Amino acid sequence: MRVYSVILILLLFSCQNSADKGQSKTLDSSEVLSSVDLMDCDYRNEFRAFGNKVLDTIRIDGRLIDPLDDLKRFDLANFGFFTKEGRIFKKSGAIRPCGKLTFSVEFLKEFTDQIDLTSYFEYDDRFFSTKGTVNFWWVNSDGHFIIPVADVDAESFKPFNTICGGTDKKGVYYGSPNFDVNKLDIPANAEYTFIAKKNNFWNAPEHFVVVDDKVYDILHDINKGYFLKRNDSVLKHDILKQTDLPQLPPVGKKTVLTAKKDDLAIALTIESMNQTTIKYKIEMVEFGKASYNVEGEAGFHPEFYLGTKDKSSFSGNTYHSVEFRDVKDSCYTYIRLGIEADRASFLLGKIIKNCNGDIQSIGLDDFPTLIEK
Repeated sequence: MRVYSVILILLLFSCQNSADKGQSKTLDSSEVLSSVDLMDCDYRNEFRAFGNKVLDTIRIDGRLIDPLDDLKRFDLANFGFFTKEGRIFKKSGAIRPCGKLTFSVEFLKEFTDQIDLTSYFEYDDRFFSTKGTVNFWWVNSDGHFIIPVADVDAESFKPFNTICGGTDKKGVYYGSPNFDVNKLDIPANAEYTFIAKKNNFWNAPEHFVVVDDKVYDILHDINKGYFLKRNDSVLKHDILKQTDLPQLPPVGKKTVLTAKKDDLAIALTIESMNQTTIKYKIEMVEFGKASYNVEGEAGFHPEFYLGTKDKSSFSGNTYHSVEFRDVKDSCYTYIRLGIEADRASFLLGKIIKNCNGDIQSIGLDDFPTLIEK
């Protein structure tokens, strides 16, 4: 069930970005709609008042999408929301049957009672705060849902990247959309490391956590929520051997990585300051349109102590990487660095970054792997 949930969620997110990704074409009636008894499309009236009045289908990467087609009565607001007569809506998607087929149906879902646009703040593409409360978006076959994170300080909260949770000035929070997000019994000033177990998913997490050299399992109880339990059967040293981290360039040595996609070229220059901090310079040029340069320092993030896996856009192979972060207010820069096993002479990099002047935000899959020159 966990794997199915992940696939379904990826399907939904793919549908919501249908205007930007994949090869799409409108299907004529002879291809799909003529083979469907439209009376069997039970959703036709469900979304009529929410931006989808007409059953018109496109195919994107082999999936059947019924896109939004009635936005004239809605106004586009900040953060991608829509408004109508004081009500607040977000573009969403639902899975619905139509005859023997299954469509991904785009619609505008209402969040008037939960969202206050004047206080809305995005930490990343999942976590946000509104009305002084930290929340995150979750998606299932009926579209988007808001899940609150209780008792978190909204001003100091910083979400993790690949774990459902984050930190604030009071401590560390961990959980999943299937249950609550709970504060773990980890002191705010402690050194800690999350280590993913074999069957780990964002919506069904499985981790060890090392706190001040002691190893704990993170367990869940319906009454207690997520909590730590000391694990004396495994040593920190044994866990750390499970994954080999890439060797970063020596302190003081500058390394340049580059890549290009269409008209956008990016050069990343890094210099190790110590084992946990790098200096970086990012140069972006969109030929004939815009350019943007920035310099800063990025710190090694605890949840990536054992590395995550990225995929090289050159070879298609996966490789272990570590992540460095530089976050200021709503602007973030994530730099992932790693080395492919059979190409150990070249450092590889990925950038996740917003606030790029006139150049669009860069997501994990929006730009090719940068490679050492």
